Amino acid sequence: MNKIFAIRLFGYFILSCCLLTGVRAQSIQVNVQLDTSTILIGDQIKLLIELEKRSTVSVQFPHWSNEVSPHIEIVSVSALDSAKVSEELMRYRQELIVTSFDSGRHEVAAIRFPFTDGEHSDTIRTTPLFLDVLVMPTDSLTDIADIKPIYQLPIGWADILPWLAIIGAILLGLAIIAFVVYVIVRKKQNRPIFGIEKPAEPPHIVALRELDKLRSEKLWQNNRIKDYYTRLSDIVRTYIEGRFEVAAMEMTSEEILAGLKNSGFEDNNLANRLRQMFSLSDLVKFAKIDPLPNENETTMLDSYLFVNNTKVETIPENAQGEYKKLKIVSPHGWSVDEMLADVGNGGRFVRYTYCVSVIAFTFRSSSSIYFVRSDKAPIHNGWPFLLISFFFGWWGIPWGPVYTIQSIYRAFRGRDLTREAVVYLSLDTSIREIRVDVSDDSIKHGKKGKSKIKNQK
Repeated sequence: MNKIFAIRLFGYFILSCCLLTGVRAQSIQVNVQLDTSTILIGDQIKLLIELEKRSTVSVQFPHWSNEVSPHIEIVSVSALDSAKVSEELMRYRQELIVTSFDSGRHEVAAIRFPFTDGEHSDTIRTTPLFLDVLVMPTDSLTDIADIKPIYQLPIGWADILPWLAIIGAILLGLAIIAFVVYVIVRKKQNRPIFGIEKPAEPPHIVALRELDKLRSEKLWQNNRIKDYYTRLSDIVRTYIEGRFEVAAMEMTSEEILAGLKNSGFEDNNLANRLRQMFSLSDLVKFAKIDPLPNENETTMLDSYLFVNNTKVETIPENAQGEYKKLKIVSPHGWSVDEMLADVGNGGRFVRYTYCVSVIAFTFRSSSSIYFVRSDKAPIHNGWPFLLISFFFGWWGIPWGPVYTIQSIYRAFRGRDLTREAVVYLSLDTSIREIRVDVSDDSIKHGKKGKSKIKNQK
C-alpha cells in the first residue's frame, strides 16, 4: 500500500513539473523554416526566423557569423523587424539568405535563444532542419564538348556614349588649352581677340584728323601753350614715322631733318618751315617762352602744309603685284560703280575663312573677297563657309576646334577689307578681276548661271 502511494505521489510531482514548464514555454515561441528543402549547388534560399514573446520576457538573439552550419553559408542578414501583436505580446522577424557549395544533405542545427522571464532563466531551441544540395545532372552518353567561343554582344548607345563623352571631354580640354594659347599670343601681338582687326589708316589721314582735333580744342587760346606745342610736335613726328619710316619720336629736330633728307625728301621750303616749327616747340617746352598768337597759328598752318604736300594717296608700284592676286565676288551682277556707290551707304567688302580637318591635321583657308550690300548681313554670303567648317573642321587635334570657332565667328562678321578693295578697284582694269555671281534677284531680270567678267570697271 505504501509503495503504491509513493508511486502516485511521484507521478503527481512529474505532472506538476510538466505543467509548470508548459506555462513557461507558452511565454515564448520560435518558428524556423526554409523556402525549400532541396536546392542546386550554389543556389540561394531564405531562412526565416519568427519569434513571439510576452512583454515581460527578455530574449537574446544570436549573433550571426558567416555560416549557420559547417556546409551552409550566410550571404546576407536582414535587420531585426519587430511588431506589437497585443498589449502583452511582441513578434520578431528576421531573414537570412543562405547558400551551399557542398553537395549532399546538410543539417541546419538547432538555434539557441536564451531568455529570462522574471527570476527564471532558460534557453529555447529551434527544431533542426535539413537541406539537400544537388549537383547538375550530367548525360554520360554525350561526348565532351569543346569550349564555346566568346559571344559578341551587339554594340549599342550605352557602349558608345561613354567613349563619345571621353572624346568630347578631351577635345574640349584641348580646345580650351588652344584658346588660352591663342589669347596669349594675340595679347602679346596687341591684336584683338575676337573683334575685326581694322586695317591701318594712312599716316596722313591720322595726322590731319589729329591736327583738326588739336585746333578745335584751342589749347593756346586757353593759356595751355606747352600742351599745344607738345601735341603738335608729336602729331608731326608720328606722321613722319609712318610716311618716311624715320624714327622721329626718338630723334632731335636736326636728326629728323637729316633723316628726311636721307629718305629722299628734297623740298627745302617745307624743310625750313618744319625746322622753325620744331625749334619753336623746343623753346616752348624747355625754355618756357611765350610765342605770339600769329606764331601759334603759323606753326599749325605749316604742319597742315607739310602733311598735305607730302601725303601719298596712290598705290606704290611694288604693291600692285599683291593687288593682282585679289578676286572680288560681286553679288547680283553689280558693276564696280554700283558697289563703290553702295560703300557710301554702308556696303562692305569682307573675306571669310573656313577649315577642314583630316585626322590630326587641320587646314585653314580664306575665301575670295565678297561684297556685302548695305541692306544685307555678312552671313548672307558666309553661310557656305560656316557649314564647311561646322561639319568638317572640328576633328583635328588640337587646332580643329579653335579654327572652327574662328571660322564660324568670321562667317557672321567677315574680315573687313573695304579699304583694300576700294584701292584695288581703283587700279587699271588690266590688273584686276571681278567674279560676278548671279543670284535669285538677278534671275528675275532674265540672267541665269554664273559668269566671270574681267576688265570690268
